[in-house]
Amino acid sequence: MSSRGRGGAGGRGNAPLSEIREETHDPTASADQQAAGADDKKKGKIKIDIADMDAALYKIHGKFSQAPAEEDKAQLNQINPSWEIDPSKLALKMKLGEGSFGTVHRATYDGQDVAVKIFNWDEGSISPGEALFHKRKFLREVEIISQLNHPNVTRFVGYWAGGADHQIPSSDMGRQGFYSLKSGTHMLLMEFIAGGSLRSLWISARRAGRCRLGYSAVMQLALDTARGLAYLHSKKICHRDLKPDNLLLDNDMRVKIADFGESRVQAASDLDMSKRTGTAGYMAPEVLAGTATTGYNHKCDVFSFGMVVYELFVCDIPYNEMKRQMSLRDMAHVMCERGMRPTIPKWCPKFLKNLMKSCWSSNPAERPEMADVVRMIESEPVTTCGLKVEEACDKCDMFCTDFMHLNEI
Repeated sequence: MSSRGRGGAGGRGNAPLSEIREETHDPTASADQQAAGADDKKKGKIKIDIADMDAALYKIHGKFSQAPAEEDKAQLNQINPSWEIDPSKLALKMKLGEGSFGTVHRATYDGQDVAVKIFNWDEGSISPGEALFHKRKFLREVEIISQLNHPNVTRFVGYWAGGADHQIPSSDMGRQGFYSLKSGTHMLLMEFIAGGSLRSLWISARRAGRCRLGYSAVMQLALDTARGLAYLHSKKICHRDLKPDNLLLDNDMRVKIADFGESRVQAASDLDMSKRTGTAGYMAPEVLAGTATTGYNHKCDVFSFGMVVYELFVCDIPYNEMKRQMSLRDMAHVMCERGMRPTIPKWCPKFLKNLMKSCWSSNPAERPEMADVVRMIESEPVTTCGLKVEEACDKCDMFCTDFMHLNEI
């Protein structure tokens, strides 16, 4: 594969969709403003209907959940106690996000920049059984990520499994104070990745007026992802929730696989992995089926990889054309029973089209191993998409831009 430079993503690629909507969608716009918007469209500037995209994200990103029976069967191994952090060396700097059971912060730990997931499973907020399940899941994630060391996988820093109350300094939004850690609080520390996710990258590209990422960029991002996934599979680890939101970019535009909350060490038998888990638009048919009579293996990640490559290539969400007509359950049905896949644009280069189709095979045994995918991408010479601009590109003429130009986004 030809050498390609790495530029910075820049811009506000990791801004929440709600913030982007405030900038791009004004329902009270005047007639003059609407006319100006129409002129921009004629000039090739792309206006995204963020409300429409949010609706698609809500559906395509519907999370499947299932009883924790499978998780209870898997035995936990002893975690090296050297990975447990000293909370007194931790200082929170900025809250990055919030979920149902906790928050994510940018922080410093012992002088290094880290991202901290703080999980709150206090007594009374959830049942004892639920708390036990989440704590076991947390420890399994620690057990997995503490063994990983690869440039395309986020680096594990340490964990804290509670046990005593602590007060740690916090300077979120410039306000000095303290964050209270309860005895039941758990924390996961990873290296801080500053470049945002692959989804924020293509959303930024669309907002900046680009219709596509450069073909060489798509290939490089796909290669980074494939290398990281091949490494995980060499360690017998199934990620089970591979999607652009869980693929982060560092300052050198290198992809790092993140979020191992749904990951499992591959079982000796496929039948021992049958939990329906992951994100709807990226789940393999055998995972969506969720039957204990068939189960699945690491090839479910290969299917998800094909969906990631598709999203990077088209700068849109898989199955976006289906979102208005079908419920999440119906989408699962057509993927499993009818083998429906996203429509690949006719101007997609043959190599990329064949790669996506091979990863999307309904038969897991027919999907390639990720190590083979790495070799295929590495052996494919890439400088441009190989097609004439008028054949491959739309009015923006931005499809064949060099990878270095991504720093303009």
